[in-house]
Amino acid sequence: MKKRIPILIDTDIGSDIDDTWAIAYALCREAFDVRGICVTGRLPAYRAAIVTRLLRELGREVPVFTGVTTPGEEIRPQIRWSGELPAPVGGDTAAEFERLIRENPGLHVVGLAPNSTLASVRGLLKEHGVPVVAMAGSVRKGYFGSCTPVPECNVVTDLAASRALFGEGLDYCMIPLDVCGQIRLTGEDYALVRDATSAAARAVMENYRVWDADYVGGARKYDIAVSSTILYDLAPLWFLEFPQAFAVRRMKIAVDAQGLTQQNAGGTPMQVATELFAREELQIVTAQTLACSGRNGE
Repeated sequence: MKKRIPILIDTDIGSDIDDTWAIAYALCREAFDVRGICVTGRLPAYRAAIVTRLLRELGREVPVFTGVTTPGEEIRPQIRWSGELPAPVGGDTAAEFERLIRENPGLHVVGLAPNSTLASVRGLLKEHGVPVVAMAGSVRKGYFGSCTPVPECNVVTDLAASRALFGEGLDYCMIPLDVCGQIRLTGEDYALVRDATSAAARAVMENYRVWDADYVGGARKYDIAVSSTILYDLAPLWFLEFPQAFAVRRMKIAVDAQGLTQQNAGGTPMQVATELFAREELQIVTAQTLACSGRNGE
């Protein structure tokens, strides 16, 4: 059996719905051993409550803790699903990261949030050589298939943190909009999750229905009867499990004053995913994983 990958997920779950899909997927995949979940962003108790209930629905016990509170609107589109659960928030973020790093050799950090928390522990990550795979940036393409790069949300939300993180010289792989901006379940793949009775599928779809009704913001909505939203945050998890499905180049990347992640001779060398070869196949894998997984990912 292939060795499981220990991961620590940094998420701003509770804003766009793609974090919910991605975390449910990670909890259900045998390839991953989720060792901790850090919630980054405004309203940390709300975000932690979503994670706490999701873990409960899937019969999992994973430490949940609070990262850095980022700028942004105080929206709570999944509050009707999460409820006001008592959630484990607070504590020392750096201490939690260090404990998980020391207790879990080979730990990878999966970044699904603005860069605020990861920037705050960047020295720790570099000291221990912790690989970071993050949904971040825009090199040649922007949102919704645009051929013009744009300031990507996880980068521009906290520009100072992004510049500090990118300048640290970490073992960092950037998964930009170029490869994750078209990930969406439709047709039979989406119907498989929509109609499934597994714990994971039920939790995801309950969240999605509440989010679809209550969310007001920049994320694009699709017809919930036939499609997911764009599931950007699946891409870092796919990369860890299926690296052969991606083309990767080592580039020197700098964050400019507008939040663009540009190739620049003075930038910091890092791995950048430039192409995804098997999007349709991995969308099928995702649908089957969520539709067929019960409690404890079985």
